[in-house]
Formats: sequence, C-alpha cells, structure tokens
Amino acid sequence: MTRKWWHWLLLLLTLGMAGDLLVRGVGAALQACRNDFSDPYFAATLFRQGLNPYDRTLATALSIRAADCHVPVVPLYPPTAYVLFTPLTLLPWIWANVLWALLTVAGVGIVAWVLVTLGGFRVGSDQFWITIAAVFAFAPMHTAMHAANVAVIVLAVALLGVLAASRNWDIPAGILLAIAMCLKPQFGAWFLIYYLVRWRWRIIGSAALTGGTLSAIALSVIPLTFAKLLSNYSANVAYWFGPGGQNDFTAANPLHYQLFNLQVLLHPAIGDAHTTNLVTLGLFLTGLGVWGYAMFRRKQVETLAIASLLALSALPFYHRSYEAGAFLLLLVWALTRLAEVRCREALFAGLALIPFLLPGQVLLSRITPHLASGVFASWWWVFVVAPYQVWALVALNLILLAAMLGSERLESPSPGRVEA
Repeated sequence: MTRKWWHWLLLLLTLGMAGDLLVRGVGAALQACRNDFSDPYFAATLFRQGLNPYDRTLATALSIRAADCHVPVVPLYPPTAYVLFTPLTLLPWIWANVLWALLTVAGVGIVAWVLVTLGGFRVGSDQFWITIAAVFAFAPMHTAMHAANVAVIVLAVALLGVLAASRNWDIPAGILLAIAMCLKPQFGAWFLIYYLVRWRWRIIGSAALTGGTLSAIALSVIPLTFAKLLSNYSANVAYWFGPGGQNDFTAANPLHYQLFNLQVLLHPAIGDAHTTNLVTLGLFLTGLGVWGYAMFRRKQVETLAIASLLALSALPFYHRSYEAGAFLLLLVWALTRLAEVRCREALFAGLALIPFLLPGQVLLSRITPHLASGVFASWWWVFVVAPYQVWALVALNLILLAAMLGSERLESPSPGRVEA
C-alpha cells in the first residue's frame, strides 16, 4: 500500500470517528434527560439564582422540572466552575445540552490542531495524519462525548495554554490554564505545577489573578459561610467517594473497574482502603521525586515532561477513562522522536496508549451483566482483566520516566521539542 493510500485510510477513519461524535454525541444530547452535564448546569442555575449550588435537593428538583429526570443530582464541581458555566444556564436545558455537545466536538478538533501545531507537523505528513486520526479515534474522547463530560473541554483549554506558553504568550497562557484548573482542579492544576517548576512566573501570576478573581466571584454569590460551604461540599464528596459510591475504588462499587487510578489494582491485594491510599501516595511521591530529579538534572522536552507529570498525577487521584485523553500529549514527543532517531521509549509509549485507544471499558460494561458471579472473584479478573488500564498507566509512567532520565540535552530544539 502506498503512502498516499495510507493517508486516505487515516482520513476515512478520522471522518468516520468525527461522524460518530456528531451523530451519537450531538444527536443524543437532543434526547438526554441526565448526563454528566447535569451537575454543572443545574448547580450553576442555582448559583445564578443566588442559591446554594451544593444543595442536592434543589438541584434534583430543578432537574425534574427542566428535564423530567428523577435521578439525584449531587453537585461536585468547585465553585469556580459554576461561575464559568453560568452563561449556559441562560438557555433551556435541552438547548444548553446541545450547545455543550457542539462545544465538546469543537474541543476534540482543537486538541487535534494544538497537538499538530506543537509538533510542527507538516500538513499531509505521516505525523500529521497519525495525530489527527489518533485524536478523533481515541476511545476516551468518545466516552467523554457520549457522557457529556467536561474532560474534553478542559483538555482543549489546557492545551491551548501550553501552546500559548510555548510561544511565550505568558498572560494568555496563565488565563487559559487557570480556567482549566477552575473547571477540573485535579487535572488542570498539574499544568500550572509544571510551569511553577520551570519558574514561569508571569504564567503563574496571570493564573493566580484569574483563579483568585473567579474564586472571589463564586464566594461572594454563594449565600453560605465558608465553613457551611465546606460542610455541604464534603457531604457531596462523601456521596460519590464513600463506600459503594460511583467513584469508590473498592469492590463495593460494582463499576470500580471504570476508574484507572492505582488503588483499583492495589486494593484487592492490600484489603484496606486507608492503607491502599497510603501505599499509592508513597508510590506517587517516589515517581514525583524521580520526575523532579530528571527535570533539574538536564533539559527536557516540554511535551514529554508535561505528559509524564499528567501520567503520574493519575496514579493516586480519582480518574475515569474519559480523562485519559490527556495522554495524547505524549504523541507529539513520540512521533517527533521516532521521525528523528530510533527511540525505544517513544515506541513503547505509543504502544502503552493502545489500551486507552480501544473502547475496552464499554466492552466490559456490556459483558459483565452476562458473566457468572464467580468470575468477579477470580484472580485473573481482579488483577488482570478489570484493571487493564491501570497496568497500562503503570507501564506508561515507567516508560516516560525512563525517557526523561535518559534524555540528552537538546542543542537546537525543533517544534514539538521545546526545551523546558
């Protein structure tokens, strides 16, 4: 098969996946009564009305009235997110939901464009088509789209911030990264930590001013004292993360295999949730120490360093499969390295992405109701099949840290190989 036909195949794959996003994502939004957008929409509606956005009774009542959905709405986003979501609440639920779906599709396109731009990949080149096809075919993108989750939007905004920072547009970079953190702190904060380590003070200052402004607006509108606000938020966190909650990493949650933080793999072996968290935290801090040593020991490719930090952050903190889209950043580094030299780490990192590329979580969700109860207690299910994405995450962390430790100083970095 000639290279031209290879590119045509990738183009057809991209168009097919884009069609899936539009038809199954935007089309589903026209009929959805409950999805991940319900939390920010109805809680932000309460916020706009000067009410407590963390009142689950009021949020659920709004959902029943606007969407005829009786599933409880238990808000969990930070107060700053509701400030940013407020403009969408000016639309009725159904149209806000459709607009959110369209913004998510646009976010996928932005992610693809930013990655190609960061890599400096020529339009029509192998790297260009591989990147575009990988982004549109990446299963976490489709999962986030179908769930109407904020993950794609946050990733798009954060990557725009990285692109701005790579061009020394520090003020816009700080604003964009602050918005990403205010929407999803457990994800966006790591970009700012990276630039803090690199002493990019204009970025940090801009982000601090933006985040502080949004926080001040949120706290001035919510009619609760800080202590009462914290109490309400803590109760909602307990609902989601407590024993049996949808974000609980133990077997008490029948869907815990949809998470890919390290506790999902370690808890069956350790048996105690508190000890599991401590062990996971210890492993994370060890990896973070290695990352910091590599950063200060020699110059690093920016895309590699950020991708490694994001992969490390996924070990101890709650993450679902749709948040794995952040790992696409390593494609910029991997494709650039493979085009220049033979790099085993770049090849292995690309292979470690494959478990995230495939819709394995969807497959598991569909087959589990048909499996015998004994399967769920078997060692191969508990330690191999269910946590397969956790194994991929562990492998990805080891590969990226090894690449950082083995990286050589870049004398004249090309696009996509930005010195950090």
